Amino acid sequence: MNTKITLAASLLLSTASVSQSGPVWEERLPLTTPGGAARHVMTHHSGTGKSYLYGGMNTNDTWEWDGCRWTLLSPPNSPSYAFCANPPYTSRREGMAATYDSNRGVTSIYGGCIQCPGVICANTDEIWEFDGTTWTQVVIPMGPGARIHHRWAYDPVAQVTVMFGGFGAPADTWIYDGVAGTWTLVPPSPLGGPRPTELHSMAYSPIHGGVVMFGGLDHSGSSTVAHSDFWVFSSATMEWTPVVQIAGLPSYPEAREGSAMCYHPGRQSLILAGGSQGNTNYDDVWEWRVDRWEEITPYANNPAWQDSHSPRGTHQTLIYDDTRQEMIAYGGGGGGFDEVWVLPSEAVSRSCRQLGPGTVAAHGQVECRFDQCPQAGMPLAMTISNLPAVPAGVVFGFVSLGTTPTYPPMTGQIHLDATVAYLAHTLPYTQPNTSISTTLAIPNIPGPIYYQAVGDFGGNVIYTNSVAMNIN
Repeated sequence: MNTKITLAASLLLSTASVSQSGPVWEERLPLTTPGGAARHVMTHHSGTGKSYLYGGMNTNDTWEWDGCRWTLLSPPNSPSYAFCANPPYTSRREGMAATYDSNRGVTSIYGGCIQCPGVICANTDEIWEFDGTTWTQVVIPMGPGARIHHRWAYDPVAQVTVMFGGFGAPADTWIYDGVAGTWTLVPPSPLGGPRPTELHSMAYSPIHGGVVMFGGLDHSGSSTVAHSDFWVFSSATMEWTPVVQIAGLPSYPEAREGSAMCYHPGRQSLILAGGSQGNTNYDDVWEWRVDRWEEITPYANNPAWQDSHSPRGTHQTLIYDDTRQEMIAYGGGGGGFDEVWVLPSEAVSRSCRQLGPGTVAAHGQVECRFDQCPQAGMPLAMTISNLPAVPAGVVFGFVSLGTTPTYPPMTGQIHLDATVAYLAHTLPYTQPNTSISTTLAIPNIPGPIYYQAVGDFGGNVIYTNSVAMNIN
């Protein structure tokens, strides 16, 4: 028996976190997707409230993410929008660096390699900027030169972007001023600085008062070596300073390349995710709070982690959506995973989260898989299929249990009780192996609400899993 529950509607219910004492990663499941990406770039625009994905190993496309769904954009003057000869393919760009300039409201990308099928990548020194509508090339005569696998991050206090390293590049630090349209090479400091590095991670961290840099590949010797160095750059003093964890703490991320890093204001911490060292890929997540690294331990009942599905390894992107107060991880891996993972702030509730397996897993799973953000009154079509050969009734409905849901001890699920049900709909059936469908409007009630299907199969009551939604 493989009873299946399908929710089909013109909305995506973005993930919701039920109040817990720590972080919960949630996977978003939009119907339309970019198809996967690695060595791409992604930033969030505070002005538009949207996030933007560009390029990668397989594409030159620009995609918009609104927290619920992907939309393929067609901006004019897209970077690398040239045609390769024999046959005429559109070229693609990978391995560039990107950051969001909050002062000017643009994503700035630098460098990368432009590639046509069957042709070795050609590294570039181009700067392109995206305002949410149009890509514009910025031409500055003198600069760092063509490079790939470098990183840069915007410093909102100094209102400049800090860039370091790259494949084959020296241990050089450059400052890009988007307002003045200038590059400045930071002179070497007698106090020292990071070693020549590529495939490191960089982000601005208010905790450290500057742009921080972690790990990467040291290419100063005859072979590359992954490391776990941690540095902070001050735009005021133009100096790099090593960040030292408080003495006596054993927990520290292993040496790695290709990790992603981002500051999470809601958690007031710096998050480091994934990466690799040699043939070892990491799907771990680390958090820096004040003076130490701590590995984030996800909840045991989070199905994403139970199934070994978490933000994926190397070459993913990790950004913070300050509109929805959540961190977003996308893509990564050798071939480019097509997964969106979200880490909400501790105090923020989202719109849909799957809860538990139901009484018997074979009786069905409810999935948060739609294609538009939810609103009260939107129709939600629900189907339960492959029903057993016993006449029974199936209840579809929404319930509200306030902000602290309770779970029946045996099922781990929320029971559709008539005393708390909203818009519950009971449908009988008499034929085995058939489907029952109904449509209910999402109710306009405060706080989390829950959807679940309950079946009474000849006195044997079973429950599907449930989903928690918040439309506020």
